[in-house]
Amino acid sequence: TVALAPLFIFVFGIDAPSKMAVVFLLAVFPIVINTATGMRSTDQVYIEAARSFSASRIQIFTKVLIPSALPFIVAGLRLGIGRGLVGVVVGEFIGARAGLYRSYRLIAAYWKDDIQERLRANLDELDDLTETLALGLSAAFRRGVEDAREEAGLTDAVAPT
Repeated sequence: TVALAPLFIFVFGIDAPSKMAVVFLLAVFPIVINTATGMRSTDQVYIEAARSFSASRIQIFTKVLIPSALPFIVAGLRLGIGRGLVGVVVGEFIGARAGLYRSYRLIAAYWKDDIQERLRANLDELDDLTETLALGLSAAFRRGVEDAREEAGLTDAVAPT
């Protein structure tokens, strides 16, 4: 998908739309594939039980399929965050008249001896940002699951004997 970046620049121009297309293309596939896998992995017993209670297709989708696929969706979002940030960097490096790539060339012209270290530091910061976003998404998901369990009256406590 990164190889399509020059084609996007040709189609959308060198400004923001081509960069957004690269980010979208890199981020959307892990999300869609994981969501579809999660939907397919839903146990048919739950779907049949919902049908036996006369659930509509929308109710089956919102009450059975989405909750069942939620771990897969969150995993896809985590992958999509990382790949989207890679898309940002690729879009900037391939099609930038200004911004990161232009800054890189200017800095390289002045400080040729340590530019590699500076670029590595920027990529390390990008890696830290990706990790922070992924951890935040995981924490939000865990909190949502805990809230849903409390709302449903489910606890992990063992009943006294």
